Amino acid sequence: MEHQINILIASIGFTLWFITFANLPHKLRLAFKPFNCEVCLPIYITIALWFMPMIVAEIIAVATWGAIATAYIAHQINENQTK
Repeated sequence: MEHQINILIASIGFTLWFITFANLPHKLRLAFKPFNCEVCLPIYITIALWFMPMIVAEIIAVATWGAIATAYIAHQINENQTK
């Protein structure tokens, strides 16, 4: 069960980072499904991670959620400084 949760967390984090934060589908000219679809991409990422060693899912989860948390905290700090 732990492996499935790690895959889920990694899939969500990677999709948020890839599509929303980094906007890589647009930058890499991949503006077509599944790369620009928040519903489609996690399915493919989950399937790919299922067949990889668990350490890959853990690295992706930590890296993407670290980037997301940093961006969120930086936004909050900047927003509070402008008030």
